[in-house]
Amino acid sequence: MEDKPLIMIIDDDPEVNDLIKEYVESSGYRAISVFDGMQAVQIARTSKPDFILLDLNLPAGGGEMVYSRLKLMKFTESIPVLFVTGEAPDRLEKLAAEKGINKEDIFTKPVDFGLLLERIKNIFNR
Repeated sequence: MEDKPLIMIIDDDPEVNDLIKEYVESSGYRAISVFDGMQAVQIARTSKPDFILLDLNLPAGGGEMVYSRLKLMKFTESIPVLFVTGEAPDRLEKLAAEKGINKEDIFTKPVDFGLLLERIKNIFNR
């Protein structure tokens, strides 16, 4: 069981978090749910997930802050991050440009789970 990759889902909406977690687990991954920014940074350091799915709108520090902190810490800097968000396209364009994020790593809600899983598999297979 431990050999399955661990995906951390960071989304403050319990229904969305549960839906993503159910999908991820049914696709053969382990999953851990986190609901706010500060908790996400702390748990990422201790649980060392293989992958992170990150919303932008979070209490206790938004997704941009979480992403920046994760990329600054030695223990978490190499963890792949995909954004799953309901943000407006113009904010997403700005985020991608400012943080150097690949647009293929940003998924808007409602999520196309087939495309999301395909992207996760492609990143794991690199």
